Amino acid sequence: MQVSGAKLAILMSSAGALCLLLALLRPNGAVGSDAHLTAIHEANGTQFAPPLYVGLEAFRHWDKLSYLEIGDRVWGQSTADPAGSNADNSHVMRVLTDGEHVLFDQVGPGVMTWMRMQQNYGGPWKLYLDGTYISAVDPTDLGQITPTTFPARAFPYPLSLNIPQTQGSSIIAASIPFSQSMSWASVNPNGNFYSIYRKLPYGTPLTTWTGSEPITDVVQLLRRAGSDIAPTGIYSQSGIVNLPPGETAIADLSGGPYQMRAIKFRVPYKDKAGFGNSRLRIYWDGETSPSVDAPIKFMAGDGAGVYQPAGRALVQGWAAGAGGDGSSYMDFNIYWPMPFTSTARIAVFSTSKLDINNVNWSVRYEPFNDPPGWWGKFHTTYTAWPNPPAGQDMTFLDATGSGRIVGTVINFNVPGGTLEGDPHFFIDDNNTPQIEVTGTEEWGTGGNYWNGGNQTSLPMGGLPSSVNNPPGEDIDGAALYRYLVADTVPFNRHVVVRWEHGIDDYGTDPYRAAVFWYGNPAQTAILSDDLLIGDEASRTLHNYRSPTGNSYQLTAAYEYPVHNPLSADTGISMTTVSSFTMALNPRNVGAFLRRKFDYGEPNQRANFFIDGQPAGTWYTGGYFNGADIDGRLRRWRDEEFPLPASLTEGKSSVTVRVEFVFTSDPPNTAWTEFRYQMYSFVMPPDSVPNTPTPASTPTAPSTATPSSTATANTTATSVWVPIPSATKLATPQPIPPSTSTPTSTPIPPSTGTPTAIPVPPTSTPCALNFTDVPPTNPFYSYIRCLACRGIISGYSSGCPTGNPCFRPFNDVTRGQAAKIVANSAGYNEAIPDNQQSFEDVPSSGPFWLYVERVYLHGVISGYTCGQGPAGPCVPPQNRPYFLPYNNITRGQLAKVDANAAGYGETPTGQTFEDVSPTNPFYLYIERVASHGVISGYTCGQGPAGPCVPPQNRPYFLPANNVTRGQTSKIVANTFFPGCQTPSKR
Repeated sequence: MQVSGAKLAILMSSAGALCLLLALLRPNGAVGSDAHLTAIHEANGTQFAPPLYVGLEAFRHWDKLSYLEIGDRVWGQSTADPAGSNADNSHVMRVLTDGEHVLFDQVGPGVMTWMRMQQNYGGPWKLYLDGTYISAVDPTDLGQITPTTFPARAFPYPLSLNIPQTQGSSIIAASIPFSQSMSWASVNPNGNFYSIYRKLPYGTPLTTWTGSEPITDVVQLLRRAGSDIAPTGIYSQSGIVNLPPGETAIADLSGGPYQMRAIKFRVPYKDKAGFGNSRLRIYWDGETSPSVDAPIKFMAGDGAGVYQPAGRALVQGWAAGAGGDGSSYMDFNIYWPMPFTSTARIAVFSTSKLDINNVNWSVRYEPFNDPPGWWGKFHTTYTAWPNPPAGQDMTFLDATGSGRIVGTVINFNVPGGTLEGDPHFFIDDNNTPQIEVTGTEEWGTGGNYWNGGNQTSLPMGGLPSSVNNPPGEDIDGAALYRYLVADTVPFNRHVVVRWEHGIDDYGTDPYRAAVFWYGNPAQTAILSDDLLIGDEASRTLHNYRSPTGNSYQLTAAYEYPVHNPLSADTGISMTTVSSFTMALNPRNVGAFLRRKFDYGEPNQRANFFIDGQPAGTWYTGGYFNGADIDGRLRRWRDEEFPLPASLTEGKSSVTVRVEFVFTSDPPNTAWTEFRYQMYSFVMPPDSVPNTPTPASTPTAPSTATPSSTATANTTATSVWVPIPSATKLATPQPIPPSTSTPTSTPIPPSTGTPTAIPVPPTSTPCALNFTDVPPTNPFYSYIRCLACRGIISGYSSGCPTGNPCFRPFNDVTRGQAAKIVANSAGYNEAIPDNQQSFEDVPSSGPFWLYVERVYLHGVISGYTCGQGPAGPCVPPQNRPYFLPYNNITRGQLAKVDANAAGYGETPTGQTFEDVSPTNPFYLYIERVASHGVISGYTCGQGPAGPCVPPQNRPYFLPANNVTRGQTSKIVANTFFPGCQTPSKR
């Protein structure tokens, strides 16, 4: 099945292969997203990753802009000098024999979201997709309002921008997907070029761009810039307020979860500058320090003087704007979606020495029932650099957690040489910036200092105010804005935004900057393993092999910052194969590898395999071996490679095989590797969609007037389709194709639970009052059975309605399982306070008593210190480890359950297709199955694999995590069959 290249919506699910778009075509060929994989997650209880809206789909679902981005990687290629100088048109991938300069060269699957060229230098440009020449693109093809010929009609305004519109740039912001490869070349030596694109995991079934994709809806949406783009007919509050100096509360919203869609102010024209310099502060969910705290003019896209230019709004941006009538009023409007869990407090801190009176304000908001683990709260980080540090970049943002950057407003004082400073975005602790821009004005969609400072305001960027405002108007330096939607900068553990000031960080002009971003404190990229190839112990631990690799040491610096220190490392250069093992978090919903390598070797290319299965081609175009202004060699580079969830989920380790691919065009000589790091994508808690419930009535201040209609406005289609873990992904070249074929028929959700021999518990003398476990829940009877005996309990906080909830689809840790099993089995021995059987379970730990009890009964033994996942041995005891906070798998729970129940039968056959006698949990799974405690999943349905005649056995999925609901069912069936008086067997 093919997916429209212009509308790529991906659901990254931990429950199966990279659950990608294999269901429900929309009329225009795009795939319905926002899909509940209900059957799968009822079965294995893993957390959902949110839908992944890539390219123009981000605009179509801009109400979900707060979603975390899980599974892909953002990256850029540019002509910025890797040595850190201002020669930012120098670094091309290669020059072809006909003189074409290749600016971008990447292997798919991927989606290009932004390309910036300087003026018409190097134009026309040539586009190659999947190895085929597609078209030349002339600067005159860009920015047309009603284009009629190809390729201009594929890039209408504002999906492309021309030189007069931008004052110095040619820009393509349309989405260009490619399944195998994309190259972008200039016919002559080029001007400064940079791009932003997405690396997608191998097998993502997208259709390469043709230029005929439907884009009218996105074009119309973007052309509404400067107007009120937020939905109407939702909750609203409004009022008039007088602002004395200091902070004044504007609105207090409560009764969430909600999402703000518009914050609007209208002030008297005489107070426009004073109000614009006042700070908007927003406190989410009881914060004592606001997440949003920045001058209001920055929030509206204007970081400099506040005035009303002739012929246009001051800021005619899409996500925010400002403007007035030039005599009586000035408007400041903000349309970023801003979700919150329970409360939002909006305040204005006036910096004016005089009162600002008669400020009209309004807020619109709607219910937002999306899982809290899916999204981040809106933040604005505002910094001022009155004296930029000589020789060092300025840091505009340094944040941990997960989220995405969606915009910047930067005051750089005055157009000129200071704008030569390059922006650098370092994501998830990468030592090479994933995005390196060729200059500050290029980031703001302009060029040539906006031709000397000519103001412009476009939907996604511009220079709205500068030092050449009309006489008598407010002048406060010059400032750009840049908004990001299709080309957001996502991060999964840490993000740092650094900015050069002038050539070689010499600029002395002051800077002020506001960075807009969504953030969730949870890190969703967990460092699972680290292989140092120059370290013998690390090679041994990871079973590293490279039979023909040549070991060598390199002393160099990393690329792009003006000054970077030298460092030495030892690695290998090889032209055959290497292999190694890497640990994973078994709760992963995908993963990515990071490689440190020597970029002095050109055009490195290798095929990757995970546990023998193709995982794609890793290709790095071009090379660099020059020196910086300090005479230091620049050859170190870090890059990342996303892995399909189907090859990683449920696994605690994988074997990686790297096969060098020789090519003569472009020519390459070797593959280099000095370090590999494995990162597991792991979702935060509360990442399972709940059935939406009506939001409580919002609490409004006396000045608020709720709108007559209070219904949510959503643009997403809700169709969920489960994809089995065994589904093979599409196999693009050059990896040899799999003999199996991709699933093309949507698989309907399962209508029942995977238990073939149900043992319905009889009624217990208490009712179950968990709000998320109604009587229709498949685990209701088992949860009630244990809850009424005091064995399990729920949560009193963080529940959607404020009443207790159980979260039946959350994972269970090993410590929690020990407690449930110990209490169910009736273990009640007194344990001496000084007894500690496991190094990582001290007596102060919450699960110590229960772990000691099940250990006393021989139910568990833990992990030998210094081996496998255990920690180091600690003399003199050298105790084993239990890993109480690791999630327990279905196989592990079967072992604990069988041992605690005293099951001792010797199995005589194989019940489950995926649990052969060689499986370490075979004995215990067969034992609990023989007692009717489990039955697994019918082959060919839900998360199970395909049926294998003649037995057509069910599947058990022993490596999957077990959920609270599943644990309740297994334990209840074991110790309280029929939910009668418990008996030990």
